[in-house]
Amino acid sequence: MPFTLALEAFNELAAEESDKFSVDEIQQYYETLEMPKSFKKVLDDPLFGEKKTLFRRTSGNARVTIFDGGHEIVHTPALNWLANQKKGQSAVWNIKEVKEVKASKTDSKVSH
Repeated sequence: MPFTLALEAFNELAAEESDKFSVDEIQQYYETLEMPKSFKKVLDDPLFGEKKTLFRRTSGNARVTIFDGGHEIVHTPALNWLANQKKGQSAVWNIKEVKEVKASKTDSKVSH
């Protein structure tokens, strides 16, 4: 499954039309594997550990992060984010207390 699906899913959830990725941006990124100039790079997120974060965009309660990796789950940021959410409230993006998650490389691989 290509990373473009994450960008397209973000577009469906974006709060503002101006936050969405254009079809051309997504296609260019997919074809060249070079981030379009319109994508702003994100500083490294320590929750991702060894996985370097390449890009992030937030819109309302939606956020997408592209990291240097494969088709995998990065457990620590995913589960720490989920643990901080409350039904009926705005998303919490800044995780203050990080709980370490132990997972093997096998656990992180996503199968279709």
